[in-house]
Amino acid sequence: MGSWFLIDRVGRRNLMLYGTALITLILILIGTLAAIATPNCIKDAIGFFLLYNFFYSVTIGATAYSAITETANSRLRVNTASIGLALQNAVFTMLAFVIPYIFNPDQGNLGAKTAFIFGGLGVICCTYIFFCHPEVSGRTYEEIDEMFIKRVPARKFKTFQTENLENLAHETARN
Repeated sequence: MGSWFLIDRVGRRNLMLYGTALITLILILIGTLAAIATPNCIKDAIGFFLLYNFFYSVTIGATAYSAITETANSRLRVNTASIGLALQNAVFTMLAFVIPYIFNPDQGNLGAKTAFIFGGLGVICCTYIFFCHPEVSGRTYEEIDEMFIKRVPARKFKTFQTENLENLAHETARN
């Protein structure tokens, strides 16, 4: 419910970017504490797992579905959302099989150091969000389509001034 308050006030892109950066930092801290492996560090790592859950739920966990549907082209929105969610479910299914092998002592034996893997992926995700994910908060679908047509860089979506929407609607209908 915290994301309901934040999503329109902070903006979807900022919530995703800063949320992903924060949970990436938490994952790296968890991995570091697991590598130290003293009893107190293990207890601290458990506390950071709880913080991870909270911040994930309030930030990227809440905005991911709106990002899938709001940033897609109007004509391809249903297909884009379907493919995106299918890929997400495929990756989650794969991870459900792979993570126990990485984590368990009789296999990969990484334990909580598995967080380093996801921390590294988080750095990649932060880079992607910074360069490729636009801020669409407060924009209509027509404005979003116009900015994609004009190839406006994702970082400039928030400040870009769109043209007359009626002209764009006629142009889109002709195409």
